[in-house]
Amino acid sequence: MMGVMLSLLVAGCGAEDSEEVTEPEQEVPAAPDSPDEVEDQEPEEDSGQQPEENETVTDDVKEQLTTEVPVVLPEDIEALMGAGVSAVTQSDSGSYMVAFYRTVSAVPVNDPSLGEQEEPFAVFKGTRLGSAEEAAAEINYQDTGESDGLSDVDLGHGITGVREGAAGSQYISWNEGRWSLAVRAMTDQGDSLIEDAKAIVAFLEEHLLPAPHQIGAAQFDATDDGDWNQLIVWQEEDVLYEITTTEDYETALEFAVED
Repeated sequence: MMGVMLSLLVAGCGAEDSEEVTEPEQEVPAAPDSPDEVEDQEPEEDSGQQPEENETVTDDVKEQLTTEVPVVLPEDIEALMGAGVSAVTQSDSGSYMVAFYRTVSAVPVNDPSLGEQEEPFAVFKGTRLGSAEEAAAEINYQDTGESDGLSDVDLGHGITGVREGAAGSQYISWNEGRWSLAVRAMTDQGDSLIEDAKAIVAFLEEHLLPAPHQIGAAQFDATDDGDWNQLIVWQEEDVLYEITTTEDYETALEFAVED
């Protein structure tokens, strides 16, 4: 009888020892045991990396701006330029300014070395003024409907421009919606000036400038000396937006259009 009791006691101790060994193994989380669980984990890893892969100079710029003015910038200015780009920014609650520079290699936004360059190739500004009337007063809007038919030029797509000259330059001006547009060239470039104006009209048939509330104006330089100064300005109520660039007028349009 004593032997039987001793055997039961030894067997009971063995069972307890076995439970103590196997318990920790049961507490370790099991690896996914189905393809669905593995697939569910992979997108989480990808989504964590995606923002870094897709981040643009424009994204970096917006992170540097501290303003209450809605910021208007090209979505990917590097892609538009086909080259390296960085920027210098300034902002406060009522305004912002972004100056874009070409770079040979990657340069952080607001890096001191950017100030050593002669000038930016494009500057974007947004400024909140005291009223919509004050914003409109800053825009050189021209109503070409008041030309009385003098030197009219057919620019296609139902648009008529007005041609005039001054101080060695010629201009063609026209209106589209709430926009006043003008393109300039040297006097001896009269034929190419008309073609440039037609090209701008055709471009704007396929792409949209911002819809101004209430007006906007664009002045394009198509001279052949490469010393360009393009200006696009419009208002959104009491906010005045302005784009200036030393690029050609086609690039200036790309900076401004919404699609």
